[in-house]
Amino acid sequence: MAGRLDVDGILAELSVEQLREWEAYAILEPFGAPWKQTALLAMLLANANRDPDAKPEPYEMSDFLPAESNVLVVDGESEPEEEEPHWMKMKRVLQVLADAKKENRS
Repeated sequence: MAGRLDVDGILAELSVEQLREWEAYAILEPFGAPWKQTALLAMLLANANRDPDAKPEPYEMSDFLPAESNVLVVDGESEPEEEEPHWMKMKRVLQVLADAKKENRS
């Protein structure tokens, strides 16, 4: 499957049990977690190179998180803004993949 997106093929091959395993994995290790690490590194680099005269306030991690990550950073700890059921997250992910497949067809 490298290099192509075949959502229908993925869904056809996944059993309900496998889908539940992926959902459980997403609960334990959210797919967006690398953004927190990237945002932390970007914040550290930006603050280390920040001109205090031009920007008196230091950067925060939230300045470097993509809007769709739905993460709020409070005192260095990230917490979800809203508690969304995990099945809704999975549904959203699958919808994004399905939309991407439709766009690739055009």
